[in-house]
Amino acid sequence: MHPHVIKLLEDLQTGTEAVMRVDFEVGRAFTVKAGVRQGCVRSYAPTLFNVFVDHNLQEALSQLPPNKQFGVQIIQSGGALPTDLTSRIVARMCADDLALLADSPDDLVVLLAKTEIMVVGRPMT
Repeated sequence: MHPHVIKLLEDLQTGTEAVMRVDFEVGRAFTVKAGVRQGCVRSYAPTLFNVFVDHNLQEALSQLPPNKQFGVQIIQSGGALPTDLTSRIVARMCADDLALLADSPDDLVVLLAKTEIMVVGRPMT
């Protein structure tokens, strides 16, 4: 990720304070030292998470052997198109879920090994 983007995101989080409310009592403000802002309509947490995961997923998938096709083949046929369209899908993301797709258990093991850096090498806390 570009250093300017990282700096911007860090600046958005610097100095963030929060309060706890129980029923109608509000406690003293405290500095938030980890995580991302949540609970605000303008919260960028979901977008930030998707940018982080997408960047790391693309980096991990770029490390796959170039002579092997991973993922599952999707064929769309019929309709107004004169020919069939074929593509391969390796991963699907939805909210905070990531599904890796493979034609075989061996391919899935390779995909898991390459994407492991997303969890082990770059903690999200």
